[in-house]
Amino acid sequence: GGGRPPIAARVTLVESSAPPTASLSGGRSFSYLIGPRGAAALDRVPALLPAIRATGVPSRPLAITSLAADGSVTVNSDMGKSLQSRTAAMQPGSWLHRNAFMRLLYEQLDAAAAVGGGHLTVRTDTACVGLAPPVVLTDDDGVPVGGGDTDRRALLTLRNKHTGEEEVVRPDLVIGADGVRSLVRNALGGALGYGDPADFTRHYPSPAAKVAYRTLALLPCPPLNADGSMTAEPHMMYVCRGKAFNLGLLCVGSDPTLPRIGTVTRLAADPIWQLRTVDEYWAAFEDNFPHLPLRQMVAPGAMEAFAAGTTVSFPTPTMPEALGGGVGATGVALVGDAAHTFPPDLGQGVNAALEDVGILVDLLAEHAAAGRSSGDGGGDGGGGTTPSQAVDPTAVAAAYHAARRDDVAALIRLMQVGAPYQYGQDKVRQALWGVSLLGRVKLANAAPGVFAAPIFTAVNTTDGYAAIWRRERETRRRVMGGVLAVAAAVVAAIVR
Repeated sequence: GGGRPPIAARVTLVESSAPPTASLSGGRSFSYLIGPRGAAALDRVPALLPAIRATGVPSRPLAITSLAADGSVTVNSDMGKSLQSRTAAMQPGSWLHRNAFMRLLYEQLDAAAAVGGGHLTVRTDTACVGLAPPVVLTDDDGVPVGGGDTDRRALLTLRNKHTGEEEVVRPDLVIGADGVRSLVRNALGGALGYGDPADFTRHYPSPAAKVAYRTLALLPCPPLNADGSMTAEPHMMYVCRGKAFNLGLLCVGSDPTLPRIGTVTRLAADPIWQLRTVDEYWAAFEDNFPHLPLRQMVAPGAMEAFAAGTTVSFPTPTMPEALGGGVGATGVALVGDAAHTFPPDLGQGVNAALEDVGILVDLLAEHAAAGRSSGDGGGDGGGGTTPSQAVDPTAVAAAYHAARRDDVAALIRLMQVGAPYQYGQDKVRQALWGVSLLGRVKLANAAPGVFAAPIFTAVNTTDGYAAIWRRERETRRRVMGGVLAVAAAVVAAIVR
């Protein structure tokens, strides 16, 4: 935002698919909650955050309607009210459909490309199929000799998904935002000496990793009862309870024409995922939800897509050994799922990813400013220099790793214990988690200087994950100390 950058960088966004648009299809149709840390990152683009807030709906008050299998309806006008804490009150965010969010991002990219003088290019339907260090010939002592690659930057291979044509480019900086199975992450691990990509990542167990889900596209504002007197409004969250499984409807935004999204979340081994045909799924849904007018709710072709779709298991919390580094002279920084993978328990996937990008942007600006002040960024007569002249990309990537490592490590630990039992995969532990959550809120409000707010609310602030995890551990020690002291007093009283 704000016109031409002081450093005349050429930026290419490589997107493996076509730009997503809102549709009635299932699959990756779900909602995002852009919380305070995500909003803080997006605020760097002046027009984007207001557009998101206008398109989405506020997360507070959080209204939830529960439709029981017996047909009874319960409305909670502000479920989050009971979770308010003086030490870390949940700041409001914006709910919106993922495709609506992506469409807003692409609108900003298109606008920037139109005025960027060729500095920004968006390439869709293009896959990154290789990232390798340059070939440098050395003698027996490891000293470079002639005949090798004089350009020390990495070779990035791109493939057009329609024609199969490949090309090799030599980037200064690669930002790996290529997801759970990141090719860029694997290449960084190889460059850092990890022969097997599995050795480059650390995995942390979570009870939520046993859970899987599929989404079912519903009509906009679908009816929720037989006479159509109650419809699923876009600003409201719904839980449709069935005999064996539930259908959850998250908020989708302010546009009443957007399709609603129903999510079925069950254990990965649940029998529901073993069904195969459309008729089997229709029969299972209608038997499970006798109180819902499913034939009037489900979008045309959506049950077919549901039956043919892939059950997506929640990932095990994972992070690589390094979030940034060099592949040759090319800097590599990992963001989003490539940098940290975990289940959606705390709604931090998109927010942590946006925070990654915000930190990387700030580091690029700091290094560029340092380069200009030291005279490395001299003018080229056209208003700037190339990044390699003004900024050392590998230094930026190393600084990014140093700046983000502790927070990402803490985030992974928070994901292990924050809210992994909310999906009902263990009813007893789910009940204990709910009691603990409310108890922690009361403790934090009663003694805010002693007890921290629970993780579930603390992450919905702009506090660093490392600070939240540190306060969580301190609070757990104090709670345990209090429990032991009470137990000791009871034992002493009995003995006497």
